[in-house]
Amino acid sequence: MSAIDDKAAEWAAAGWDLGAAHTDELALPDGRNHRRYENGWLLDDPNVGVWLVWGPALARLHADGGPEQRGFPTWAAGNEAGDAWWWAFEDHSMYVQTTSELWLLTDTLGAAWVVRGGTAVFGLPAADASAVAGGWAVHFATTASIYQPPVPANWLLHGRLNLEYWNQGGPAGSLGWPTADVVDQGDAVGTQAATFEHGQLQTTTTGEVTVTPLGGSAPTGGDRRSRAVALVQSFVPSDTGDAAFGEIAKDYTGGGTTCGFLCHWLLWRLGVRERGFVNREEAADGLNYVDGQNMTRLFHRGVAPFVTVLGTRKMADGLRPQAGDCVYVKTDVSPENAKSGAGEHVFVFLSATTDDSGREIWHSADAGQRNAANEQCARFVDRALTVHGTTAQLSFAGELRHVIGWVDLDLLDLPTP
Repeated sequence: MSAIDDKAAEWAAAGWDLGAAHTDELALPDGRNHRRYENGWLLDDPNVGVWLVWGPALARLHADGGPEQRGFPTWAAGNEAGDAWWWAFEDHSMYVQTTSELWLLTDTLGAAWVVRGGTAVFGLPAADASAVAGGWAVHFATTASIYQPPVPANWLLHGRLNLEYWNQGGPAGSLGWPTADVVDQGDAVGTQAATFEHGQLQTTTTGEVTVTPLGGSAPTGGDRRSRAVALVQSFVPSDTGDAAFGEIAKDYTGGGTTCGFLCHWLLWRLGVRERGFVNREEAADGLNYVDGQNMTRLFHRGVAPFVTVLGTRKMADGLRPQAGDCVYVKTDVSPENAKSGAGEHVFVFLSATTDDSGREIWHSADAGQRNAANEQCARFVDRALTVHGTTAQLSFAGELRHVIGWVDLDLLDLPTP
């Protein structure tokens, strides 16, 4: 007897009636076998075992050309309630079924749905996944949607932001694809934001949704800082191999660290298009990347939009960066090491608090960090600040670094409404 015969006998003994065989045991060129029955399809992979496809998925697999077209399952499971099941196939499709209904997703969308909570959070799909703008999207009855852009990623939108996104045309509209999940803004009324390739959606305290196109009508003043924080919170934390970190450090060639890429990515995302200042390869926006120029361009010879505080009493007098400003620090600021890059670092300032001992703690987003796999990543970081006269220093692991200054978002020439 074959493995398929053994499995059929095992399930029959357990009370699962596969019914009459509709085909002989059929062999694929790679040595795998399958047989379709009245109530199920058994697919034998000697390296994995025997898969059973049943219910609405059985009819759909037959209509789709069987394993010769779909390939074999790569994984299968069901929900805890025992009323929904799914199979992912080698052709990157995925069947999701109840006892009477079936939906066709991509395996990426299906896996994202399962990992994010599956039926317990979103319920079942409202329809099959739809192809749009070179990628895919699946919608749920709970007003949530998961999006799979052409690059390897998947993002979740829900509620009013998701509805407004589709009012704006969805992935094929002016906003383009999402670049992160919906982000809670952390305020008392629960406002949220979502970032896209070409703009941002944000709920207001009155329940409305504002639309901010990137590069067309970017907000100014305080609004640009809110947008900067929302962008950073959408992409940090992230790691080498993530779509988010891949966008941040897309020009990284492997030399040095990635700290400067976060700042230049943020400036580009905010709509800055000054060639020679933003160090990023974006030909459509007139920008170019030069290896080794991240720090130099941000420092901008120490003049606006850079605010120099080293050697001044500005910080002793209370001057501080604000949310979204890009801070430049360095270990050795002696004249003989003025051109040395040793101990240089840049990060995005988010906020400051005071701890129980009275120390001022800066909260920031930093690329150029190392994760457990010793790979480049972006993380949120807290550091203590000390200010004495003309010297301001931040605590790093095992050393203090001087605050040179920061790129002030309010001094940037951003597009205005």
